[in-house]
Amino acid sequence: MLDAHGLIVSANRGAEALFGYEPHELVDRAFSELFAPESVETAYDCLDGLTRDRRYERAATADAR
Repeated sequence: MLDAHGLIVSANRGAEALFGYEPHELVDRAFSELFAPESVETAYDCLDGLTRDRRYERAATADAR
């Protein structure tokens, strides 16, 4: 969960699996810290979609099977 400023206020084991940090290590960190600088804008676009539409669908890539 994020607050209105993009700080992580709670995390679960799913977040641990995605980011490689224990849930307690994620709390109070900026969401943007978890992404490479060139990916931060894309990450926030995903969050905007989740906030607006309550879902996120990643576009299929040529590598996806």
